[in-house]
Amino acid sequence: VFVTTHSSDNNYCVQKYIPFNSTTEHTRKLENGKWSEWTNVWLNVGYLNGWIDYGTDYPPVQYRITGSGTVEFRGSCKGGNSAAWKHVLKIPIRIEKQMFIKGITKGYNPCALTIYGDGNGNAIVVSLKDVNSDWLCLDGVTITN
Repeated sequence: VFVTTHSSDNNYCVQKYIPFNSTTEHTRKLENGKWSEWTNVWLNVGYLNGWIDYGTDYPPVQYRITGSGTVEFRGSCKGGNSAAWKHVLKIPIRIEKQMFIKGITKGYNPCALTIYGDGNGNAIVVSLKDVNSDWLCLDGVTITN
């Protein structure tokens, strides 16, 4: 573990960690007394409006933040309210500006979603167009904040 602190501010610290069986570097930082999540670790999202994991054959919807700050998504969900402008996912990350993203839905068709910050440090993914509640996949979706 490598630790870097600010010389005159004890509310700031950076930790870097490389597991013994990996070459992937994980980083987290302390700012104003609050630790960020470790980078490069897959974490589950929160489902909203009836969305649930797709099933055992597919991973749940997860996200990770890379060392460069890019947010990557993977996984599938189903069963929620897919009407336009309904909230689908809640993720504990800050989003600086609203962005549009593409998912894959029933029949391997593209669908449109948007992601925006809720003002409380969370990102909300919202259904926009052509989302089918039978299957929503976010494999390969990335956003750069």
